[in-house]
Amino acid sequence: MRIQANNMIESNIFQYNYQIRRFNLSQHLHRFPELLYVMDGSVRLRLGDEYYMLSAGDFIFIHPMQIHEYYTFASCNCVVSAFPTSLAGGVLPPADKVGETPVFRCSPSVEQYFRATFVDGEIDGIGMRDDGRIPFSVDRHYVDYSDPAVRCRLQSCLMAVIGEYLRTVPMINCSRDENVMVKLFSYLHDHYLEDISLSSAAAALGYSANYLSHSIRKTSSMNFPMALASFRLEHAKELMQTTDESNLNIALASGFGSERSFQRIFDRFYGCTPTEYRRRFSPSENRTGKR
Repeated sequence: MRIQANNMIESNIFQYNYQIRRFNLSQHLHRFPELLYVMDGSVRLRLGDEYYMLSAGDFIFIHPMQIHEYYTFASCNCVVSAFPTSLAGGVLPPADKVGETPVFRCSPSVEQYFRATFVDGEIDGIGMRDDGRIPFSVDRHYVDYSDPAVRCRLQSCLMAVIGEYLRTVPMINCSRDENVMVKLFSYLHDHYLEDISLSSAAAALGYSANYLSHSIRKTSSMNFPMALASFRLEHAKELMQTTDESNLNIALASGFGSERSFQRIFDRFYGCTPTEYRRRFSPSENRTGKR
């Protein structure tokens, strides 16, 4: 399972993607809520242990820290964005509630407003582009919403869509295990650089170590060391892509006890060494926040 660190920290940059023709993304989570809109074709969503098939006109709302994945069997074009919570304007459901289903439809007027904003490109002047690219390609857009006019348009559109979700989908209580995982991943996000263990995390969250371990395995098919390592590795990858620090310094700065343990865990997760990874993603190739 992947921790999307780039969808964890608020900034003035809003990113949304056109997934062109195909959309396959393995299990992952992030601290931001996420919206997906299917323009045409179909896509399968896995949310926890449940599967949902989406078709043209469907929206998906993913709550923060929900484990999910996407897969397409055939052609599918869609818009997807994990957005900072500040852009939701305070209309998100309570943390202990989730929708009975993540799938919903908007009224024609709200759907038209969303399409005008993102698909037709009124927010940044760039509509969907498909230049004959191969399957799995993605068209990334970055919008600076420090401009009040841009922020107002973003907020009004997102709030309109989320309002349709809240209006049409009944809210239910999170299962106990889901609630535990949301709390755990939020805790790991805030403390992964510290010297923490299953026991210390369980004590901080008010659970027994055995119960926390059981919830992790049941909900995510991981164990605590793997969950903690996921956060540390995402931090390390960011440093590898944006700095010239040695692997040893990056290992220590990311919470690993040694360069050797860092290399071993990195290879286990990604199938390559940190050095091999750096050859593919040098600092000069970093494009964070840019077109």
